[in-house]
Formats: sequence, structure tokens, C-alpha cells
Amino acid sequence: MEEKILHLYNYLLERKYKDVAVYDISNEKQDFDFLFITSCPDEMTNKKIAKSIVEEFGLEQMPEGYNKGEWIIFDLDNIIIHCFTIRAREKYNLDKLWQSKKVEFAKKKAKTPIDQLDKTKAKYGEVKMIKVCFVCTGNTCRSIMAERLMKKNLKDRKIKDISVSSKGLNANGENITENAKNALKFFKANAKDRKSIKLKKIDNNILYVTMTEGQKNQIKSNKVISFKALIGKDILD
Repeated sequence: MEEKILHLYNYLLERKYKDVAVYDISNEKQDFDFLFITSCPDEMTNKKIAKSIVEEFGLEQMPEGYNKGEWIIFDLDNIIIHCFTIRAREKYNLDKLWQSKKVEFAKKKAKTPIDQLDKTKAKYGEVKMIKVCFVCTGNTCRSIMAERLMKKNLKDRKIKDISVSSKGLNANGENITENAKNALKFFKANAKDRKSIKLKKIDNNILYVTMTEGQKNQIKSNKVISFKALIGKDILD
């Protein structure tokens, strides 16, 4: 059971839920043993992640609360998962009710392009200023989020010899999506609007990082790597 709980805990973190809390209430008079409480920026994001959970665990129907998306509840036999928006989690404050039963786990740290740079320098060459460009399809969501989050990471770690940008294979000057803005605000990163930029010319001094393996195959450069190579899976819409 402990292995199952840890797997589910890491799975929810990988789905981009924040502040995943686990409570062991097996000694309480309840119909379940473990309670998970998670949160994400908004209803649309919550529904999107919830749908992926339904598919991952082969559930036959959508969970309670799915239509509204504010508070979604999964019943997995002896495990209950409460998936809140940030506002709803603060409003109902279930964490306070079970605080004394909280289980502490060491968070699984995700690999990032920054963590991989030392391993890839030999392949991509040594330069005074490392240039990284994240690439997706439209440059309105995934790649611009990767750019802004990496810039925040670099600033927090006081790394100054890496420049970061983002472009889209089929970008046509559209604005950043509202979901992307909300997610960036959630992570306290730059959420200002910006027109998408199309990748037109390949610069061999830039390391291109694509969201998917398919996008990698569309870029004719010897300095391109996909997220699948970095973390083992594509970053999908």
C-alpha cells in the first residue's frame, strides 16, 4: 500500500498539481484509508488533469464535480482524491481538518534542461553564452511557458550565461493563451502578453528544445533535443 500511495503522490505532481497533501486516516472511522488534497490554478486546468487521471486509471465515468471543475473528487476504493482550484482549496480548507494525519514524502525533483546542460555540453559544444530556444507548434502555450519558467529558474539560481527564447513551427502572431498566463502567475513567473514568433531560420549557435519528438524531426539542426530525451515523455497540449 505504501508503494501505491507514493506512486500516486508522484503521479499527481507530474500532472502539475501543486501542494499535493496526503493524509493517513486508516485509524479513523472512515470508509477509506488515505486522503489526497491537491490544487491547480483554474477550473479548466483541473478538468484537463482530471480527464487524464480518468484515462490513466481506466475509470468508467467522470468523477464527481467534473462539470464545474472547482472541486473534483475521485473515489479509488480506499483512496479519496480531492482536486481543487486554488481558490476553492482555500475556501473549504479541508487540509486544516486532517492536518495531524499528514504524511510527509520527499518530493520527486523533475529534470530540466538546466540540469542536463553539463551532460550535453560535449555534444553541443562550448560557447561563452549558451542559447536555448524552446519550440512547440503555436508558441502560445507550451514553449512560451517553458521559456518564462526557465528564465525564472535561471534568475533564482543567479545563472547569467544562458539566454532563453521560444518560437513556434506554425506561429502566426497570436497572443499567449489565458491558461498559460494563469499557470505562469501561479508559478510567479512573467505572465505578460506577447505575440507568438515563428521559427523561420535555424541558428546553429542555438540549442533547440522541442516539446515533442515529432517537432524535433521537423528541425534540420544538429543542435536539437526533445523533452522526451530529457524527461522520457513528450510535453503535449
